[in-house]
Amino acid sequence: MYDSFTGYAELSSASDNILFDEKFIAVLTKEKFVELSDKVEELQNAGTLCGHPHNHPLAQIATKIYNPQNRTTAHELISKYIEILNQKLQNQKQLCELLLIDETKFDKEKTDSLEKLCAEIKSLPDTPATLINIERPERNLTQIIELTKHGEKRDNYRDTILNDFNKGILKYDAEQNLTTWNTVSQKLFLPKLLGQNKILKTLRPLSKTGKVEKVKSLNILKL
Repeated sequence: MYDSFTGYAELSSASDNILFDEKFIAVLTKEKFVELSDKVEELQNAGTLCGHPHNHPLAQIATKIYNPQNRTTAHELISKYIEILNQKLQNQKQLCELLLIDETKFDKEKTDSLEKLCAEIKSLPDTPATLINIERPERNLTQIIELTKHGEKRDNYRDTILNDFNKGILKYDAEQNLTTWNTVSQKLFLPKLLGQNKILKTLRPLSKTGKVEKVKSLNILKL
C-alpha cells in the first residue's frame, strides 16, 4: 500500500499514455514481451479487484503526505474505529431485542431517534419493566399517558413529604397507620388522644426536626 501511494504521488501528473523509446522496441525480445504482458495483466487484475474509483472507500482520502508514521497511526485508529463500530452494532442489536424494534429497518435517522428514546428512558425515575417490554406501545398510549400522570403526582407527593421528613418516611406504612388513626378518632377523648399520639410518636424519628404537627402528619398519611 505504501509503494502504491508513493508511486501514485510521483505519477499523478503523468499522461495516461505510455510511450516507448525506439531503442526499447528495437531490443524487445519475446521473453521481454511476455514479461511486460504479465505485468499489464497484473495491473488489470488489480484494477478489477479495486473497482472503479467512483464511490470507492479510499476516494475521500485527500492527504498528499504518506509515510510510515502516518501508516502506523492510521492503522491504529482504523483498528480502534472498527472495534468501536462492532461494539456499537452489537449494542444496537441487543437494544432492538430489548425494545422489540425491527433491526433490519434501521438507518441513521432511526438510530438518532433510538438514541433520544434511550435518553428519555434513562431520565425517567423508577420506570417499571412492564412499560419497556410492552409489545404494542402505540396501542397502549392512553394508558401510558395516564400512568405518567400518576407518576408525576407521586413525585410531587414525595417531594412534599421529603421537605419535612427523611427518606425513611417513604417506607412508612401510611395506609395501615391512617386506618388506625381513623379508628381511634371515633373513640372517646382520652383513648383518641393516646391512639393518635402513639402514631405521631412513630413519625418523630423520621422528622427532620424531631417534631411532628398533628394536622400536617394526618395530611401526609392521606397522601
